[in-house]
Amino acid sequence: MAHAQVVFRVGRATVTKVEDIVLDNFRPSQLIPDWDATLIEHHPDWLPAGIRDGASERVLLSVHSWVVREDGRIVLVDTGVGNSKSRPYAASFDHLRTPHLERLRAIGIEPEAVDYVLIRSKTREPVSNRTGQYQVPGHSS
Repeated sequence: MAHAQVVFRVGRATVTKVEDIVLDNFRPSQLIPDWDATLIEHHPDWLPAGIRDGASERVLLSVHSWVVREDGRIVLVDTGVGNSKSRPYAASFDHLRTPHLERLRAIGIEPEAVDYVLIRSKTREPVSNRTGQYQVPGHSS
């Protein structure tokens, strides 16, 4: 799958999306218990383009990081998902293998140039700042 670059400007900051994976194995009713498909049929503009696969009635969920560049600083806002972790309870993430570092480099970010890593996660497992893949200068794992 081609990864379109998504970039926002917020004041002096540039915010760039760095995709890990796109999950396509959820029906809307699995995510929203009171899901009523007729609402979307009557208001298709309520869902952004590309979020729903009309043919399979699946919702496309992006798991991604954000790179924030501002005043010479680089902040990686990360999910903490990381590669190669054993997750037998979550098949989509079990022993994940994504080219995340290559995607960072594709937007001009060398991992060692990241000043700060902010982990955003709500999981039952410990998260990491991808330290199995790189170290943030000045920080220990």
